[in-house]
Amino acid sequence: MQTDNGYTALLRADHLTVRYPARKARPGRPSRPSVDAVRDVSLAVDAGEILGVVGESGSGKSSLLRCLMLLERPTAGSIRYHGQELTELTPVELSETRQGMQIVFQNPSASLNPDMSVLQIVSEPLQQLRVGSPRERSGLALEALEKVGISASEAHDRPGHFSGGQKQRIAIARAIVVKPDILFADEAVSALDVTVAARVMDLLRALRDRMGFSMVFVAHDLAVVAALCDRIAVMKDGGLQETGKTADILCRPQAEYTRRLLEAARHTELRR
Repeated sequence: MQTDNGYTALLRADHLTVRYPARKARPGRPSRPSVDAVRDVSLAVDAGEILGVVGESGSGKSSLLRCLMLLERPTAGSIRYHGQELTELTPVELSETRQGMQIVFQNPSASLNPDMSVLQIVSEPLQQLRVGSPRERSGLALEALEKVGISASEAHDRPGHFSGGQKQRIAIARAIVVKPDILFADEAVSALDVTVAARVMDLLRALRDRMGFSMVFVAHDLAVVAALCDRIAVMKDGGLQETGKTADILCRPQAEYTRRLLEAARHTELRR
């Protein structure tokens, strides 16, 4: 499947909608009207590219990401991965398909088991997939840790031994150890300070170049997205405002909302 950029579309979403139904008030829980967290969004993720999804809090970015992975079912629309319609798969088929789709969350401390060693944490996906022998799994895990800058001498330490940036590197190692062809990052650097975040983004770009996976990178900061991504999709109130190559979005934004995001980031250096 070819896109306008001449790439092969690895993942394509057409007219996605995620609607949260109205909710009646209960003690300790207020009522809520029906809300469209994602409204009629269509986009493609090309093989080998990094697509940034940017917007303010509540714009629907994370809902869209969860929907693309079928962690949340769309109310309407289509999601095709390698040309296969994900919404039509059985739970077993979907579980098998998700092996090629991995995610890195915002807070690594919440996603890393504090009672397991780093080696055990990174080996766990391989064990779940029944890849190789225990020795082979350990070797693959050590290889993934080396790729993200965690040494073999640290592999038997627990997460509490590491800084926030190192914990995020461990979470990335766990995601890449199964050699996915698409990686989802949900605000993966927003909890880090600027210098550490820049190093993690450099790492993600280097891993993409080395391993060839695609990436959907969700962030609220346009400067962060612009520094990493090949293309950008701008979201507001659940809808897609515009998409385009990073240089086009930065230099020739079409939507007023995008221009406001650029103005908000005017003191941050925006560069590829």
